[in-house]
Amino acid sequence: MGNQAAHTPDTFALSIKKTVVMENAIVITPKVISRMRGMSKEEQKMLIETLLCDEILKTERPSELSPVQELVYVLMRDSIMRDSARYQKAMTQVCTA
Repeated sequence: MGNQAAHTPDTFALSIKKTVVMENAIVITPKVISRMRGMSKEEQKMLIETLLCDEILKTERPSELSPVQELVYVLMRDSIMRDSARYQKAMTQVCTA
């Protein structure tokens, strides 16, 4: 189907092939998932859809977040992007070693 997923106990990385918009893996750690479990299903869906649109598909968001949701999203996105950068750096070092 054009998708590749790599699973480890600490990370989940998804890289979409075919119409590649995304350039690097997105890593969502158990810490982020744990934080999201404290939210309603609707909030979880809105945050994941926003991340999908902003970082993977590079499309317009399907809905507007409230100011509080936007703050939570920015913090979640920052954590995900830092974890993703660490993962990418580690993978680069493994591949060049």
